[in-house]
Amino acid sequence: MRDNKEQSVRRAILILGMHRSGTSAVGAALSVCGVDFGERLMKATPGVNEKGFWEHIDITEIHDQLLLELGSSWDDVRPLPANWEKTFEAQRAMQSLRAVIDRDFSNIPLWGVKDPRLCRLLPLWHILLGEMDIDAEYVITLRHPVEVMLSLEKRDGFSQAKALHLYATHLLNAEYWTRGYNRTFIQYGDLIQNPESTIKEALLKLEIASDMDIGEPLSNLIEPGLQHHHVRVDEIYRDGASNVSMPEEIFDHLRSLPNECTPVESLDQIRESIYAPNENMVVILLEHTADVHERLRIQTTYALSLLDAKVEADRYNESLINTLSEKESSWEAEAEALLKAKAEADRYNESLLKAKAEADRYNESLLKTLSEKESGFQSESASLRHALEISQEYAENLRRELDLKNTDLAIALERQSTLDSELASLKKQALVRLSSFFHPPRNSAN
Repeated sequence: MRDNKEQSVRRAILILGMHRSGTSAVGAALSVCGVDFGERLMKATPGVNEKGFWEHIDITEIHDQLLLELGSSWDDVRPLPANWEKTFEAQRAMQSLRAVIDRDFSNIPLWGVKDPRLCRLLPLWHILLGEMDIDAEYVITLRHPVEVMLSLEKRDGFSQAKALHLYATHLLNAEYWTRGYNRTFIQYGDLIQNPESTIKEALLKLEIASDMDIGEPLSNLIEPGLQHHHVRVDEIYRDGASNVSMPEEIFDHLRSLPNECTPVESLDQIRESIYAPNENMVVILLEHTADVHERLRIQTTYALSLLDAKVEADRYNESLINTLSEKESSWEAEAEALLKAKAEADRYNESLLKAKAEADRYNESLLKTLSEKESGFQSESASLRHALEISQEYAENLRRELDLKNTDLAIALERQSTLDSELASLKKQALVRLSSFFHPPRNSAN
């Protein structure tokens, strides 16, 4: 997306048109081309707007609240009070809108707002955007009044007269309040049949250049099946539909305005006479009054049901309060018992701590005694080891002496044995000599 205007200029694209005239489809198409509608958008509704509404939830709520405070509504057939944009309610709404814009679009160079209520509230937006130094440009959506009428009849149950009157006032206000501003007109039928060429023509008018291929994204959002109502001659003139002529004239005038073929004076004449008292206006006002009464009845019924629910809720709350009071009394007794138990536990813990301290002192004494004993044992053990070593050395000396004695004894025994042998030999020789002495041998000559 490239903007032909200076990037520093903030621009807002406001989509105008009657409800059910294709403003949502235009919003979807412009979003494809880079117009940012914010993140807080109304969700799609099957059977109403399958592709989404492209309406900012907060902005729409501010619009509805302002209309309510002005004694009006989105489908009010009456004009807003004179100088309504200067009222306190309008100023408060403008502050709320400014906050939303600052929050959601402060850094967005090209953003958009889509809400059919804008057709009635444009004077306020002119003041707001002017004060915020934001350039406003407008896309006015056109659809044949009968198609809009049939769609409103199906969705909201509006009569032909009311739907066509709202159609006329919305478009007349949109055209009047955008004079002198950069604006373009998009016909819903052209958008449905030729979405790409229709949007590119609008972009050119708004001086928005796009180098993106928007054909496929547009075909996914804009489908011929979205147009549920088509103009047919039998629908236009059913029941003597005399109310169609004036809205059709407005539609034809606005279709030719882009080509500057229709003077706006003719539209001003219609605009000046739109609220003129006549039979048709009386019927419309009576229907609107009946609608308002029905809404009041529904709201009153709903309010009464809420009141009944509140009474029931009050009784339930009272029961809860009584139960809670009883529980609180029980909880207080339990809390008191717990506090006593805690105090007893604290005393017990204190005695345990004292006992622990005493045990710690006793353990410390034992450890000290054990340490002293261990030192004594170690000293005594050293002495005993030394004595043992001396004893072992003495024993070793004795063993060596014993070995020497044993050796001497063995030598002595050996000598004794030798002496015994020699003694035995001497004894034997002595016996022989004695025997020879006492028994000399005899001569054979005697």
